[in-house]
Amino acid sequence: MPVNEKNIPEKKRYLSKLEVAARFGMTARTIEHWMARGVIPHFKIGKGRRATVLFKWTDIEEHLKTNFGSGNYHQ
Repeated sequence: MPVNEKNIPEKKRYLSKLEVAARFGMTARTIEHWMARGVIPHFKIGKGRRATVLFKWTDIEEHLKTNFGSGNYHQ
């Protein structure tokens, strides 16, 4: 059975920078600023400019709730 994103539960699915930006209604550049400031957690695979950056939406929500008192951003 081929892997289909829709078959992967939200808790286990990783998002790209553009997907996270779309969920917040922000630009990818804003997400980069937030990453640099530690506003949202992310995973970096590889080194340098060609590294892949991934996000877990459940981790972002939990981080925002814990550190900023919000995080109810269900999309």
